[in-house]
Amino acid sequence: MSVRSIVIANIPEFNRRAMAKNFSQYEFAAWDESSIALTDMSLFWCGDDKVVVLPSPPDQTFLSDLTSALGYKNVRVISPHRTSYSLCDDIVNDKELFETLVQIIRNSDKPKIVSWGATTQFYFLLNELTMAGVNFTVPEIPELSNYWTALYFESKSGFREFMTRDAPVLNIPEGFICGNKDVALDAITYFSKRNKGFVLKANYGTGGFSTMCYPADQTNRGFEQLRKEAEHRMAFDHFWDNPPVIIEEHIPGIGNTFPLSLTIDFCISQDGIVSKGGCGKMIMRRNWLYAGIHCGERVLDTDTEEWITRAGFHIGEEMAKKGYRGWFDVDFVQRWDGDIFLTEINARRASPLHVFDIATQVIGRNWEKNWSLYANDHLDLQGARQPTYIQIRNAIANFNKNNNVALVQAIPTIISTALSRKNPYIGYVVIAPNASASKNYAISLEEQIKQAIGMQN
Repeated sequence: MSVRSIVIANIPEFNRRAMAKNFSQYEFAAWDESSIALTDMSLFWCGDDKVVVLPSPPDQTFLSDLTSALGYKNVRVISPHRTSYSLCDDIVNDKELFETLVQIIRNSDKPKIVSWGATTQFYFLLNELTMAGVNFTVPEIPELSNYWTALYFESKSGFREFMTRDAPVLNIPEGFICGNKDVALDAITYFSKRNKGFVLKANYGTGGFSTMCYPADQTNRGFEQLRKEAEHRMAFDHFWDNPPVIIEEHIPGIGNTFPLSLTIDFCISQDGIVSKGGCGKMIMRRNWLYAGIHCGERVLDTDTEEWITRAGFHIGEEMAKKGYRGWFDVDFVQRWDGDIFLTEINARRASPLHVFDIATQVIGRNWEKNWSLYANDHLDLQGARQPTYIQIRNAIANFNKNNNVALVQAIPTIISTALSRKNPYIGYVVIAPNASASKNYAISLEEQIKQAIGMQN
């Protein structure tokens, strides 16, 4: 089998990077389970002609459906016999799987090897493959001597320090890097005295977890009560025990509530050239947890897209000077008056990339000029009685059949283990001719899926 890409879905391994030994086994297990569910996204990376290595085999009907929907002709999915949190270690320790990869690389013309992000285990796997005598490229991570840049830019403190020093012309929320959580909790008084909302951020986290948002309309309870409540919430998450901890102003949206959340993705090539991957509005759960993206035609106004694009290129060029290579995204919030503030960098692949890859595969390059995608990576099905993929599949098939004339298509994206969790959910993407259509059709699809599994809206 000859391929262009080898995809290593090392999301659990990546998320473990910042988890210290004081985390409980329950916390480790919970993070591993949630991270494994997201590895379905890797089935969409890099288009056709690839091998995807997953922690465990995907739902085979789901795999067949997405292969058909995206027109894949040459995709193979393989997994280790034993699974731990580190997929790269599992590959190395599984001699049969490792030799399979070696043979695939040997039969291909220098395929690229990609992952969710840089980890010490990923570098070790690459070294083992090199020692096996095969040739490949690794275009999406920094070289080992610059691995520190991936950790630095991914951290909330690194982002704030970097922005202040190397990109001072761009707005970030007023805030402080605190030596530990107690100092950050005490700093709540700075914002409460000024009747401003605030956000507490652990140094590492993902998808909005290990973040606490208090808009201005929630801060009238006084410092002592706010501090006590935040401290209580921190007790259930050991990410807060890994200093430093950041506190910053909560940028208000309309009516002093939550602002509009924006995101944009870029890749820095090995020769330091920055290129744009895509951008859009983030879909949020509970107002601060990432759930998906709305992107493409008419989602962002021209001025907003041009502004965040210029900001992203500037940041990417500065990151490249430090030695960072590979994917990164920049997140923003837009205040009620239109002003835009940068809130963080994710120095890795980010969830929107699988949506952009779907668009490119189904529609082609420059898809964003005439098409819009609405992707919900976390349609909550909690309360459903043992929902099955067959039910979901039939609902999506009926949706696509009924909307074929309108050039609308839905594709399931996250299924294999997400559907069998205690609190089940799925991911999907809806493709439509414009922004309002993609959102409205997505709402309709969600209603039909819930009805198909006997769930109340």
